[in-house]
Amino acid sequence: MQWSTVVVFFLMGRPQGMRGHELSAIECPHATLIHPMTERHMRARRELPLAAHAHAAGHQGRRALLATEPRALRIHVDMQLSNLDASLSAYVEEELAPAAVAAISRYIQVKEPMPGALQLPRVCAEYVTLYNGTVLCSSVEPIDTCGEGDWTATHNASYFAGYEICDCPDAAETSPDVDCTCTFTEGGGGVPDVDFVLYVTSGYLQACERSTVAVGSYCSQDVSNHRPLAGFANLCPNRIENATAGLVYMQQLDILVHEILHGLVMDDGLYDYFIDSSGKRLGKHNVVQNFTERGVRVHKIVTPKVREAAAAQLACTPLNGAELENEGGLNMVRPLPILRSVYRILVLGVTRR
Repeated sequence: MQWSTVVVFFLMGRPQGMRGHELSAIECPHATLIHPMTERHMRARRELPLAAHAHAAGHQGRRALLATEPRALRIHVDMQLSNLDASLSAYVEEELAPAAVAAISRYIQVKEPMPGALQLPRVCAEYVTLYNGTVLCSSVEPIDTCGEGDWTATHNASYFAGYEICDCPDAAETSPDVDCTCTFTEGGGGVPDVDFVLYVTSGYLQACERSTVAVGSYCSQDVSNHRPLAGFANLCPNRIENATAGLVYMQQLDILVHEILHGLVMDDGLYDYFIDSSGKRLGKHNVVQNFTERGVRVHKIVTPKVREAAAAQLACTPLNGAELENEGGLNMVRPLPILRSVYRILVLGVTRR
């Protein structure tokens, strides 16, 4: 994961005017609904050798060598709001989404951004291993949707990079005298000068009938470092109000930021790819650990930056980590009482007053 100061943001407060989910009963079904869906999509991709995906997107890997210095996260927003009327669509497109993106970009940096246009990688579907151990991709997955069900976003094909696939006779797996035929297919131009593609949708899901206002996750990752490159935030069409000020606006802004953060970093499937300050992969066991406190088992993010930020926020040292919300599985930071009292937490799952 190549984000810089990502999780620290959750504990350092919010831009002026933003409040937390304390304002009313809000349910985030990420752990029960969205995370399992994301894992279904990503599991098949992770089962193939990384070399197969790297071969299909070979030129993308070479571009990583041109990485520049850290910079503020830049998000391209692709609006797909077919279930909202013109007034609500304009509100989300012109007011709510830009404010959420600005809030996130203010605090989050990309540690190793690539110059030029962002191009989403095609995913290898089948591969062949040659006699010398070289792995080649033989077919790629079609350009899929971002999300699934009624909250699905339609991928823009022009965002995707080109890819290479190879047709290899069976004998190529055992003999150096058999050649493969490889072809490269050009992709689209990508999205200039951005680091993440965010699809904002307005699909209806059953959870919208309860207390869910929005859901979000990621749907594309960098081949080399697994950083999310694209994701979605779906707003329940029956729960969004046209409010440009006041508590309703602040709550909706908070919720949209919350869902975008699920797509950037706060998902159980991403913790294994967190890195330290030198770029070394930490492994999930060094990111999330279990403790017994208050007579119950709790999960905490224990990376040094998170412990440091939590201690500074609470004026209390030492801390062994930031507790994850039990309502939301391993996908949300627990609303510590002192944080709730000063409205300083963005990644709550369910909070009721």
